Amino acid sequence: MSNVKNVSFILEKDYFLKVDVGAVSDWDGFDKLIQFLKNEYEIEVLKEIDGPDARRWLLRSEGCDFELQHDDPYGNLIVATSKESEELVRRIGLDLEQRLSGI
Repeated sequence: MSNVKNVSFILEKDYFLKVDVGAVSDWDGFDKLIQFLKNEYEIEVLKEIDGPDARRWLLRSEGCDFELQHDDPYGNLIVATSKESEELVRRIGLDLEQRLSGI
């Protein structure tokens, strides 16, 4: 049995809130999360940076900018880029935590 949580909230000193989405941690999971964010939060994709083993997309929803990041082998993170975007990122994380609770 794995000790990986479906969704983890990470708040480190001098950094903004991060949500680790352990339930969909692979490369394909990034695309699933983008689709989820488009469907549920009507995100606008501002910038896409895709590399061979990492991705970083800058997104906007409700007037707040945040990032979806993928880094092999660590997985997918939703990252607040400002104090203002932390509440939105927290809501998205809580939403995912509820939706993924049965996995």
